This record gives sequence, structure tokens and C-alpha cells, in this order.
Amino acid sequence: MTNPLTFFSPTVRKVVYVTYAVLAVLFGATQVGYASADVAQPVFLDVAFDVLGYLGLVLGLTAAANTNAPTEPVDVKVVDTEL
Repeated sequence: MTNPLTFFSPTVRKVVYVTYAVLAVLFGATQVGYASADVAQPVFLDVAFDVLGYLGLVLGLTAAANTNAPTEPVDVKVVDTEL
């Protein structure tokens, strides 16, 4: 059985992750603005945070499903950078 969370290409997932992060920052900044002005927060902002929280769970599961642990140890060569 194929994992349904691997359906989207890495490019599509990257766009979704970046869009999610940008929206989270914008809504967070908006909430800070309302709080610093000591004004009641509008309902749309409450709804936006509820939706972002729910989508965060889905995005986290998708990211976890598309992360593969390395199967073999990786050799790392240490380079002396002193001149």
C-alpha cells in the first residue's frame, strides 16, 4: 500500500510549507499589532489561528512521511581551515 502523504512532489510540498510559514508570520504579526494597540482581536484572526493549527498537524505528518532516515553512515572529511 502506498503512503497517501507521499502523493505530492517535493516542489509542491515546499511551496505549501513556505506559504504556511509566511501566513503564520503575517497572522502572528497582525495579532501582535492588535495586542499592542490594546484593541479586541477580530474573529477572522481567531479563525485563522485555529485553521493554521489544524493545518500544522497535517503538514507535520506529511513532512514526517516524506523524511527518510539515512540507511548508511556518511563519511565526513574534516578540513583544516587555518591559514
